[in-house]
Amino acid sequence: MEIVSGTVLRLAEDASVQHVGDGAVVLLARSGQLYTCNGTTEAFLDKVDGARNLDQIVDLLCEELRLTRGRSIRTWRHWPRI
Repeated sequence: MEIVSGTVLRLAEDASVQHVGDGAVVLLARSGQLYTCNGTTEAFLDKVDGARNLDQIVDLLCEELRLTRGRSIRTWRHWPRI
């Protein structure tokens, strides 16, 4: 599936996020894969709720992190699927 600006995002059913220090850890229970995330990725994952689309999440992050929207959305589209 291609992720476009109107795509509603949610975490996989087997994914869990734990906040640690200045970032987070994501565990995929089925595969046992573990990912460490920096604070920016943590902020992104906090907004992935199954109700917001990519545009809405990017708008919230840009406001929160004081980022320029055009560059941000191009970058986030290439993040791995969790």
